[in-house]
Amino acid sequence: MLKLISLRTPYMQNSWLTNTDKFRRGQQCVNPLHMSEVDAIARGFFEGDSIRVYNRFGSIETQVRINPDLRRGVVAMSHGYGNAGAYSLQTASEKPGVNCNVLMPIGQEFEPMSYMSWMSGVPVEVERVAG
Repeated sequence: MLKLISLRTPYMQNSWLTNTDKFRRGQQCVNPLHMSEVDAIARGFFEGDSIRVYNRFGSIETQVRINPDLRRGVVAMSHGYGNAGAYSLQTASEKPGVNCNVLMPIGQEFEPMSYMSWMSGVPVEVERVAG
């Protein structure tokens, strides 16, 4: 089990840059799952491998990105992706990436101290996508 946290990069700050072409190139088009090298090796993953990230709330397919800044057991993804149906946002709809919000707890799941939605440290599993 891994814990998913939110990631802000120079390419995406929530959804601020979602429709800016120069920030939606290469791996920034797919919203990769950032993972420590230790966790990637333990699972037999290499940079760019296709994977499925899932939990009881949802499932998405993306790519692995090795990130030396992450601790073992922690993975990270940016919010603001998954805009395939955003017809008024041409770049964002052509390069939607995956929306990690489908992995966030819903229903009676919340952080008890603040009574807010639980959006950090969300338990996820990962597996290689065949093909």
